[in-house]
Amino acid sequence: MSLPAVRDLRRNFPAARIEVLARPWVAELYRAVAEVDDLRESRGLRADAKAIHDGFDAAVLLPNSFGTALAVWAAGIPERWGYSTDGRGLLLTRRARVPAGVRGRSQVYYYRAMLAGVGLDTDSPPDASLHCPAAWAARGAELLGDDGPWLGLNPGAYFGTAKRWIPERYAAVGDLVARRTGAKVAIVGGAAERPLGEAIAGAMVAKPLVLCGERCRTCARS
Repeated sequence: MSLPAVRDLRRNFPAARIEVLARPWVAELYRAVAEVDDLRESRGLRADAKAIHDGFDAAVLLPNSFGTALAVWAAGIPERWGYSTDGRGLLLTRRARVPAGVRGRSQVYYYRAMLAGVGLDTDSPPDASLHCPAAWAARGAELLGDDGPWLGLNPGAYFGTAKRWIPERYAAVGDLVARRTGAKVAIVGGAAERPLGEAIAGAMVAKPLVLCGERCRTCARS
């Protein structure tokens, strides 16, 4: 959902070096985004402030939290842009108000409205596409084989059951799609979601491939 905003930044600053600081479980996805020059994994407020200290001219904050603004302020980054939310307005050098029109809509529009609010051009159509690197495709072929097509189910959620569909419904959908399309089902997710994946697999008639915890070796952090 952040990719249209990232691409807006690239269009506004075509010659800039753009790095993304993101949580470990999503950071690697940005290696598939040509507009991003490099990425860093977020390790908490103090660690982040130390890691980016004096290394950047500007920080663009997509999260709303006070802590994200405090980290880039403590890092000594001179320009700090974002929504003036969570009492962090004094830590920002360019502040945007949340427009009423983006409330309740996708974060795609929320992030882009913030960029517009700090004075950037966001007139281009939103582009949230991802293009799989060749090495990732090769690893996928190694895991799945050539006897597709495949349907991927990602049943996990960061906040656990509060934001997660129940396993029985994932199993029912997997069986329904497999029956109607002939596709094979692969259940993906993190290592901690392996028991959930196994539970869904156990409830399915068309037995899926459980890949929770499997990572692409070419993009594993050393």
